[in-house]
Amino acid sequence: MTTVGYGDIYATSGIGKILTMISSLFGIAIVALPAGIITAGYMSEINADDKYN
Repeated sequence: MTTVGYGDIYATSGIGKILTMISSLFGIAIVALPAGIITAGYMSEINADDKYN
């Protein structure tokens, strides 16, 4: 789960809540997707090094 701010300012309209939800999901995706790809690359390299030891 994620949080946006301290909770003192938040969207009250339906459109504002939808925009907040969409921007939160995009923000998480921008961090989470590359992190998984980078981690998979590191694991691939680590496993490739083990073959030569």
